[in-house]
Amino acid sequence: MIKIITTVGTSLFENYLKEKEDIKTYYKQIKDKNYREYEEYFNPIEKIKRAILNFYSKNRSEDISAEIKSVKKN
Repeated sequence: MIKIITTVGTSLFENYLKEKEDIKTYYKQIKDKNYREYEEYFNPIEKIKRAILNFYSKNRSEDISAEIKSVKKN
């Protein structure tokens, strides 16, 4: 298995929010925050991370983001 680490934009979250709104409040809390504030927003970040990982792990990787879609093409 090859592992690729890539940055993704907010499309990862925006695409998720098109179908589900359970993390909308948490997303709004952290959307424009600086990474230095990570500690302060640890709980909302963890809730978002769990929801995103669970949602996209169910064979929906083609919907994640343009960056991941392009990697999967090759």
